[in-house]
Amino acid sequence: RKSPSNSAQDHYSVLVRYHPPFKMAALRTSRTLTLDAADEIASGAVAACKRQGFKPVSVVVLNSSGNTIVSKTMDGVLPAFPEIAIAKATTCTSMGMSSRLFREKYTSGEVAKFVQGLIMADIAGGALFPGGVVLRDAESGEVVGAVGVSGAAGDEDEFCALAGVEAAKGIIAGAFTMDPATHSCATLSVDQ
Repeated sequence: RKSPSNSAQDHYSVLVRYHPPFKMAALRTSRTLTLDAADEIASGAVAACKRQGFKPVSVVVLNSSGNTIVSKTMDGVLPAFPEIAIAKATTCTSMGMSSRLFREKYTSGEVAKFVQGLIMADIAGGALFPGGVVLRDAESGEVVGAVGVSGAAGDEDEFCALAGVEAAKGIIAGAFTMDPATHSCATLSVDQ
């Protein structure tokens, strides 16, 4: 029996024996939003809300793992709306679809499907209403992040989220696509 040793070489040989090194096939590269892009998106969403005269909103931009990159809340937003904005964006990152599409998919009239949607939203911390926009890598289609907006009407929230992404086009320059690609807002006071 060999006596215990604390040398670095002995520790290395144990690691190699029991934990072989990673192979490159086990790793992959993915794209993500930068802080600058996320800040531009959030600022663009707030600016769109102000231009349209909507009620004040809270905006959150998440990365693909659902972690907050940027969060902005306008003066006068009610206390629940920052959390609802996070829930809308979380729906996008955890379900891989916009919060509007998630709502449409699970509120089609079938009770069982509706209950399933509620349970999925509860488990994921998501929301079943418009205002969450998915951002995808334009090349791979993978989710790279999401924008959630809350405080105005759902269609207005979604409009602001999309406007925020459009405002950041100079930074993200075709690197990402949005879902939904267009808004459904019928209450616009200023053409965009």
